[in-house]
Amino acid sequence: PAGMMMDLFRIGLKELIHHRRVLGVNCKNGRPKLPDEATQIKIYKAWKSLKHPNIRQKYLDLHNQFPEVPIAVLYAISVEFS
Repeated sequence: PAGMMMDLFRIGLKELIHHRRVLGVNCKNGRPKLPDEATQIKIYKAWKSLKHPNIRQKYLDLHNQFPEVPIAVLYAISVEFS
């Protein structure tokens, strides 16, 4: 999602739209579908346990623990519970 990309890479919406066009990336609008509540809680606990200072690396580490969950969903859960 746009919010995640702008947060993680400190870019504005115009720049994000430009990069998406150049790369030919099509994105869905709206919030990603979240997993069940028990899975959300597991993800958030794992997120809180990660101590990496680089936020982008922290999301990659979390994704390695939950490879079946898109990073956009991991981001949404971390933001929702914070």
